[in-house]
Amino acid sequence: MSEMLMRLTPRERQIAELVAQGLTNAEIGAQLWITQNTVKQSLKRMFSKLNVSARAELVAKLFR
Repeated sequence: MSEMLMRLTPRERQIAELVAQGLTNAEIGAQLWITQNTVKQSLKRMFSKLNVSARAELVAKLFR
């Protein structure tokens, strides 16, 4: 597992994988049985942890 992925919680890693698949916040929430707001707040924390500002940048940093 990459150093960047290790900075994330298991749930954040799940969300990141679904973001990488191109799912929307609503689709991620439905798949993980969490609210869209929970997804949004998780993404904000992930952006901060990884020093990124966009979903595409998050995916590039984690999976490329």
